[in-house]
Amino acid sequence: MKLEFVRKKLAENHADAYVILNHEGSGQPDTAYLSGFSGSESVIIVTATQQYILVDGRYFTRSKQEAPNFEMRAANRGRVYDDMAKYFPEMGIKSILIDPNATAYSSIKNFESKIPGLNIHTAPGMLFELRMIKSQEEINKLHASGDVACAAFNQLVTEIKPGMTERAIAARLEFLMKDMGADKYSFDTIVASGKMGAFPHYTPSSKEIATGELVTIDFGCYLDGYASDMTRTIAIGEISDKLRDIYETVKGSQQAGLDAANSSMTGIALDKVCRDYIEQRNYGEYFLHGTGHGLGLDVHELPYVNTNNNDLLPVNSVVSIEPGIYIEGIGGVRIEDCVVIKENGCINLNDKVTKELITV
Repeated sequence: MKLEFVRKKLAENHADAYVILNHEGSGQPDTAYLSGFSGSESVIIVTATQQYILVDGRYFTRSKQEAPNFEMRAANRGRVYDDMAKYFPEMGIKSILIDPNATAYSSIKNFESKIPGLNIHTAPGMLFELRMIKSQEEINKLHASGDVACAAFNQLVTEIKPGMTERAIAARLEFLMKDMGADKYSFDTIVASGKMGAFPHYTPSSKEIATGELVTIDFGCYLDGYASDMTRTIAIGEISDKLRDIYETVKGSQQAGLDAANSSMTGIALDKVCRDYIEQRNYGEYFLHGTGHGLGLDVHELPYVNTNNNDLLPVNSVVSIEPGIYIEGIGGVRIEDCVVIKENGCINLNDKVTKELITV
């Protein structure tokens, strides 16, 4: 199905080959999605009748194992455009299709200078639509990644004490995720305590957490190529009635989103469910971002749950539901789960961590 989709796009764009350059992370999700190859450097070439993977000697064995349906061709590290200039005529390639979202402008210029006469067609975000709907195998991997993140967090909260720094908490959680089997963390962990919780995106500092504060922890990991992403906010000792009211408001909004989510809803409609709940409790001006985003090989992908997405959320797409309230000078709360959209509801991938306020 994946290669059939690519070949359909080739025909629509009158191109001979779809090309993905994978280097330093560029193009890697699409490379892994199409071929299974998880190495850091390669070129994928898909024509109307054949598919190839170009790798250097570091990846000869790995590419044969991970991408057995792709014909391997040897590449010279640092001279990949020279390699393609040699291989393209052999493959009958005079025009290519690329995704400019994943292929740098400098790469396009290299194609033009190294392979004169090559026609270049673009299809921005070409595989995003296809990747949006997950197979059962992908859902299983996403669930496993979520389970690791949940287990690491449940261990973390038994260790948190007043006086720990935000940075130390983030480092400990990242260690726990890897110690429990994760390949790596999926983004830099956010630990925002006290007034710093008013920053939706925040870099942990040497600030020590203190009694009476809320601490928002946004984290996730990669396992077998698939990401997890979740957020919990915890209390350090007794907190004020105001902070507790903010917490309960966000928790209610998030639960309303979980209860409402299904494939008959648009991204706008699901966002509105969470946003209306917060607005009805007079915190609407403090909900500063969209309700959610897609999750898969990337931490942020299609579909989006926000005020711009008027498309229905497809069955077996995966989205986050993460409303939040952020008040300057006071602090903030965010609660996030990622869910699999189904026809009559959703499946929570992060249900092994409570949303009742954890107090440490």
